[in-house]
Amino acid sequence: MNYNTFLIRYGIDPKCFKNKELFPIKTDTGYLYYLEQETEIVRKCPKCNRTDLHIKAYYKSKMNITINANETDTLLIKRVRFQCNKCGKSFTPKIEGITPYSNISDKTKSNIIYDLLKKETFTAIANRYEISVGYVIDLFDKTFTFVPRGELSNIICIDEFHFSKIYDQNYCVAITDFTNKKLIDIIKNRKKAYLEEYFDTFNSIELNRVQYYISDMYDAYRTIKQKYFPNAIHIVDLFHIISQLTTAINSVRNIVMKDKNKVIPKSKEHNFMSKNWKCFLCRTKDIPNKTYTYQLTGEVWTYEELVFHCIKLDPDFLLAYNVLQDIFRYTIKKSNEDIGKWIDWLSERLKSSNYDVVRKVGKTYQKWKAEITNAFTKEARENRLTNASAEGMNNKIKTMTKIAHGYMNFDRFRKRILLIYKYYNEKERMAI
Repeated sequence: MNYNTFLIRYGIDPKCFKNKELFPIKTDTGYLYYLEQETEIVRKCPKCNRTDLHIKAYYKSKMNITINANETDTLLIKRVRFQCNKCGKSFTPKIEGITPYSNISDKTKSNIIYDLLKKETFTAIANRYEISVGYVIDLFDKTFTFVPRGELSNIICIDEFHFSKIYDQNYCVAITDFTNKKLIDIIKNRKKAYLEEYFDTFNSIELNRVQYYISDMYDAYRTIKQKYFPNAIHIVDLFHIISQLTTAINSVRNIVMKDKNKVIPKSKEHNFMSKNWKCFLCRTKDIPNKTYTYQLTGEVWTYEELVFHCIKLDPDFLLAYNVLQDIFRYTIKKSNEDIGKWIDWLSERLKSSNYDVVRKVGKTYQKWKAEITNAFTKEARENRLTNASAEGMNNKIKTMTKIAHGYMNFDRFRKRILLIYKYYNEKERMAI
């Protein structure tokens, strides 16, 4: 590669050096290039502006100039320090493309900053450029001092995810734009007081823009909706409606399975319920079309036959299972009134159970009747107004947090996540 082309590639001015040719030295990680800083250029003293100078000393400095993941290139520069003959000021001339007191080229810094927009950990980036993790983090903090949130859309999803064991940051909240599948912001805390403090910063025009507000059945989310989004329709996410009941059914399954008066230990019922718990939480039509052979007797049952057999071992087990299937089989009702009556019917059945975990679900359905009703309206079902996009977003956030072995600094975590998703959204738009 031509000498000038080589240095320009790394964002460094060739006129700053004596070299006219390059003699790369192969290392374990890349190449080492030796350069000597030019001494014949007329320079002025930064203090008195005179040109009467002399060379005071020479010293060597290493400069990381890596620009890709395949190799780590280094410049070994023989730097020169001048001294003014008039005022005695000593200085080292600046090399264009290299920030003073830095051992990383400006071009390399730009590449690191670009990599920080990708789904990579600070450690992975540091290893690529053979620099410290602390340097990468410090560069990120200095470069991205503030990252604004996105604007609220006509449909927003609000959902929490686990962040840290630190009390104030145990659960963070992600706000997602349902229409455009974008991450709007991440809120540090899901407590009502903190959420109110956050939404107090929004103007009324933006708040009134929201037509649908989708959340789970967390009391603080209802309070926030009523206070800041009075004109929006509040929809409880269908996944959380169902998961409330499936969690209860799973608890009942465990109770029945361990009740020796109902299930003999190591029986076919006990073994099947223990190993095939998912069969009791899905649609009947989704039960695997498989057979189960009980080894002690050689009996052969279909999975469906055993599911029906097991749920009949306890009336309340059967009750909860049937309610779940009724929700799965739901068809769009004609009016909100019809949906409300149907929810009342479901909740009363659940509240009649002998198990607290099942009765609790019935009470929850009654408490959130209006919001659950909104989830089953024709418009909500046809437009699939659920928190699925927010849940998907949160899973990606959780994955990143896990890969990075957790973030202790919430502000840094928030900025990183917002930047990454902004980068990939823009990348997808450009591809279209």
